[in-house]
Amino acid sequence: MKQLITLTVLTILLIGCKEEVIVIKEIELVKSWSTQIQFENLTKIKTNSFATDRYLFVYGPEFFSSIDETNQVSHAFTRLDYPKFFRLPISKYFFLEAEGKWLRFTNSEYPVYDEAAASIDLQTLEPDFIEINFGGSYQIGAIDINENGQCLVPIYTKSTENNIIAYLFNTSLKDEMKIRISDTTKISIFNPSPIESQYVNCLKAIKDYFIISVDGGTFKIYSNGDYKKILDTSIYNIFRHGDTLYALKQFRQLFISKDEGETWDSFQNYPDYLVLANYFVLGDSIIASRNSDMFTVKFSDNQYIIRPLLNDGLESNEITSISQFRDSIYVSTYSGLYFKGKSKFYEYKIE
Repeated sequence: MKQLITLTVLTILLIGCKEEVIVIKEIELVKSWSTQIQFENLTKIKTNSFATDRYLFVYGPEFFSSIDETNQVSHAFTRLDYPKFFRLPISKYFFLEAEGKWLRFTNSEYPVYDEAAASIDLQTLEPDFIEINFGGSYQIGAIDINENGQCLVPIYTKSTENNIIAYLFNTSLKDEMKIRISDTTKISIFNPSPIESQYVNCLKAIKDYFIISVDGGTFKIYSNGDYKKILDTSIYNIFRHGDTLYALKQFRQLFISKDEGETWDSFQNYPDYLVLANYFVLGDSIIASRNSDMFTVKFSDNQYIIRPLLNDGLESNEITSISQFRDSIYVSTYSGLYFKGKSKFYEYKIE
């Protein structure tokens, strides 16, 4: 991104000379982050992205977009209109659309073909259905897709019991194009919170399972629909790096698991301003984002080193996702899609 500024230099000449000379120069400032100009106007707000070997998929209200290996950009109108600033998931084969009582599992590579999508009427599936549970945090969200193509969707119901209701959808790809729902499992988790609540703090797909956190605790949901309580407390966020899970909660709390969430060690030494961040794993690196700021986070057991990354050109934007596609790093925001070369991405900001 380039920006022109006007530099005014006032020079007072030699002693005894009363003349003032004003020199005006235009200096071109080059920002390290550049905007993808084909994501403007109606396609500007983006809440999620996902990279495969062939495509970078970018998702936002009303539009699902892709960038291919030749940098060709395509935009497709979505059929369902979800709440604008929530994040809905993308996978290699499909992305999820959601509105009212409807879910639509849409082929990521063929988003305009109705015959390639599968739809679910949640009201028919669950008579006590009220609405889709998009989660407590618009950035974290409460719907996700695991590596097996299973999608977990929590819902609000009329039930007077203090249960969290979610549906686990198994998907398959038919004829290399058609998304099909091959199986559906209803999951009902009792929320041990003393206050009746169906509030979901966090839901993340990790490998072939899911982690869901509610006010009364945190649960692991296995691919067959079984679940178990793994933490007696709620968490705000969770991510996996290598063979380690890191879970975060306000008031500096950090939880670490080395066995896929079966057991945990707890610490209270993590900075609060990054508890509320979003986390992305790019190769061997953990990247945290908060508003327009980005950081690398390197753990050694419960110790860590945090360094801010150069974000000139992203100021005043809110980062919603970070993806690596080919030799570039892409950042989606509410103000457009930005990119920079991978070799320049890890330049540190000098405070």
